[in-house]
Amino acid sequence: MQLKYPPKSLQSGIGLIEVMMAVLILAIGLLGVASMQAMTLKGTQSSHERTVALIAAYSLLDAMRSHRLDGTSLGAYEMTETCGAPTGSPTTGIEKDKASWLSNLQNNLGKGASTCGKVVVHTASPPEVTVSVRWDDSRVKEGASEQLLEMRVKL
Repeated sequence: MQLKYPPKSLQSGIGLIEVMMAVLILAIGLLGVASMQAMTLKGTQSSHERTVALIAAYSLLDAMRSHRLDGTSLGAYEMTETCGAPTGSPTTGIEKDKASWLSNLQNNLGKGASTCGKVVVHTASPPEVTVSVRWDDSRVKEGASEQLLEMRVKL
């Protein structure tokens, strides 16, 4: 009685070429994931800066509302585009509000001439106020290097 074994194949196991191709495909996939992660981080930073600008604008508007209840004129809050923290020490509550607002913009959106704030009071009934915040967002590749947030509200 003769036992017949199946003939041995020419290849047994995984060859070096197959392993190298699998590693190459895995490396390309991981590079794609890393690229997507970097783009996500840039977008998250940009979104954070927009949120900070929005919160800063709302904080100044809330201060304006509180002083309006005191009978203070809203026109005292008006300021041209100001880039940089104010110098000197403010004496009135409104000057302190504006100085604090500009300092917060500089601290949270970047120091320098690229971070600016502006307030325009429109004489209407009820009064309207436009608060503008401008900052540099050049880290985002496809975004504009200069971002502008404008809020126009009725107080």
